[in-house]
Amino acid sequence: YHGKALAYGVAAAPFARLFGLNGLLLFNVLLLWSVFYLGFRFLSLYLAPGAAFGWSLAFFGASVAPLYVVWLTSEIFNLALVFFAYWLWLYKEAQPAHAPALPRWRSGWRADLIAAALLGIAIYSKPPNLVLLAPPVLLALWRRRWGRSVAIGATGALVALLAFGGTMAVSGEWNYQGGERKSFYGSFPFDGPGATFHNRGIAYATDTLEGEVVLDA
Repeated sequence: YHGKALAYGVAAAPFARLFGLNGLLLFNVLLLWSVFYLGFRFLSLYLAPGAAFGWSLAFFGASVAPLYVVWLTSEIFNLALVFFAYWLWLYKEAQPAHAPALPRWRSGWRADLIAAALLGIAIYSKPPNLVLLAPPVLLALWRRRWGRSVAIGATGALVALLAFGGTMAVSGEWNYQGGERKSFYGSFPFDGPGATFHNRGIAYATDTLEGEVVLDA
């Protein structure tokens, strides 16, 4: 079974089905383009289009993010999940009073719950993302919107738990980085005669910990 969170693989599967490994590259390019475009849209609330374009391009182009487009793992996917979630949450907060009205689903609690669901997937894909669920929950608390605060937190937690449950259902383990896990670079299992999972790759897992490794200075 896959030794990573299944979210990226499931989301990218249609692209891989249609275009092979190039489909993963296409999927990553589309994700990066999407976050750039939404960043441009957000900045356009207060900046001229040219300035918004430049700042959005600088924010992503001057970072390491474009390099991860060709790294066919979940880094760009995780970036996009968090960016989409925070865009949904914050766009309505930042929108000036004179701006055109947003669609109903983007102007209230629905956008917050969709954002929380995306953050739930991001938490499943990379558990430290749990801290990113706190700001929308705390803002709702500060505004005394008790029900919305609970709904946001519960939605994010439920989606994350369901995703971990999916890993448990298909692999028998909650921890997708545990079990019999290997990394493969250059040669892959079943890529030729005699190539198997057991005689290829580098074995490692994170369900055990050797004290001498941690304490070794």
